[in-house]
Amino acid sequence: GDPIGVDMPASIVLEVTDPASTVPREQRVVTLIETQQHGNEPAGTGAAVPLINDLAGGSELLATLDNQVLLLLPMSNPDGATANTRANKAGADINRDHVGLETPEAQAIKLIQRKWDVHVAVDHHEYSGTGVGSPVPVRVYDWDLTTMTPNHGNVRAPTAKAAADLNAAIWESAAAAGYSVGEYGWTTANGVKVEQSAGGPDPGILRN
Repeated sequence: GDPIGVDMPASIVLEVTDPASTVPREQRVVTLIETQQHGNEPAGTGAAVPLINDLAGGSELLATLDNQVLLLLPMSNPDGATANTRANKAGADINRDHVGLETPEAQAIKLIQRKWDVHVAVDHHEYSGTGVGSPVPVRVYDWDLTTMTPNHGNVRAPTAKAAADLNAAIWESAAAAGYSVGEYGWTTANGVKVEQSAGGPDPGILRN
């Protein structure tokens, strides 16, 4: 664990890599998995903690770390998690603050990105929703996995393309494993997008 260095409760990021690797550190791919920016969305932390235990127990994932660095920030909003609120202790939505950087939590995430020169960032959220409809099937967030790539106009084209390619690979792997997949924020009818109710292009959202 590495202290992040800002005034934030539980401000620890876990770094996992192969210290014996012959690949120079500056040539390794750095992936950040960050969870629970919204304190009332605990599923990401619930997945990250077992992942930490798996890695500590000798997970087969360790074999992939010869040329990679994995960073885990398993709870970005500990005050919100304690209170079971979307916002942090000051009432701010951290995931709208990645431009202004007024919250210590958003500042911490930015420091991690800069310190480790992160190449890939995964920001985990959760949602509730149902699929209904007869005879027209309407789905509202009820896939096993939903993902969304950056969709703000200021995102550089190579970054947007790389994110889209990664997203496609994730969907393919999840579907092959038997999971249903969809795009976050969209209601669909017969598989056609009809309304986006979340996950917009606000530049203060971390993925943007």
